[in-house]
Amino acid sequence: MDLSRQSLAPPLAVMHWRLDAICFVASLVPGAFGNTGVTGTAHVAAAGASINMCSEGTMQSPINLDKCVKTIDDADGNAEHWNMPMERPKLKMNYAANRAELKKVCEDDGCTLHIEPKSDVAVTNVLSVPGIGSYMLDHCVVRIPSEHTLNGNRYPLEVQCLHTMEYTDFKRKGMLSTLYEIGSEGKSSSFVSEFENDMPRDLASTNAVKGFYFSPTGTAGKSRYHTYKGSHTTGDCREDVDWFVMYDPTSITQGQLDKLKNNMTDHPYGWKPARPLQHLYGRQPEACYHTDHYEDAAAPAAMGVLSLALAISSIVARL
Repeated sequence: MDLSRQSLAPPLAVMHWRLDAICFVASLVPGAFGNTGVTGTAHVAAAGASINMCSEGTMQSPINLDKCVKTIDDADGNAEHWNMPMERPKLKMNYAANRAELKKVCEDDGCTLHIEPKSDVAVTNVLSVPGIGSYMLDHCVVRIPSEHTLNGNRYPLEVQCLHTMEYTDFKRKGMLSTLYEIGSEGKSSSFVSEFENDMPRDLASTNAVKGFYFSPTGTAGKSRYHTYKGSHTTGDCREDVDWFVMYDPTSITQGQLDKLKNNMTDHPYGWKPARPLQHLYGRQPEACYHTDHYEDAAAPAAMGVLSLALAISSIVARL
């Protein structure tokens, strides 16, 4: 027998055993397949099951976002600091709704304002993200103060618009988020002006606003935005959200903000506080050409993907 021509591949049964062993080890690492499924680790449960990810997930929201500051030396060797975010193909927002329904959604610790699109005729309300896909608008949520922070700074208001990605059987979500700051020149928000005087009177009522146009991003540049994989910030914190946070804040006046704040006094705790910032666990939000910030932290209750790789290597080496 010519031993030099024997196959070096293991028998088929051994290959199957190796694959089963690898899958078994992977199943022991929470979040190991978090980036391949729709709901992080939740997708390994029975179809339709709801798993609370708030304390176990590794792709949770909100997070702190960084400004894209690049240090460049000039001809004389002096350091200059430039704000240099990526310029991407513009987000396209085709929101055809012409009415809105406002309602306060309250929990034990406070309330948010939900703005749901309405129309006299059947229309589509679509957010198109170049290179990623299209999302259908469900509703917008007004949060006071903001949940996301920018360079550690929390903003007075954040508008988060929840969408559902097309062709995902309602499983993948997209959140378009805009941060609002008090304008230095007293610039008002045209979006907030559409509902600041029409807030629901109490927790049990809703209010319909006619002639309403969804323009939550205001003056923020539509080609500049942060993106990252995250979660819902209420409920079971399901990790099925593509976040698009506008890089540039837009303006609101102090008077507009005061109107919104004062309207929530019928609840003992007023506006719902922001959820605490969450760990990145290896995620690296995209917005900059360069990255100076990266959080190196292990996933909770596990060593994460690195341990998975070492375990797999160990198994294969022993075969």
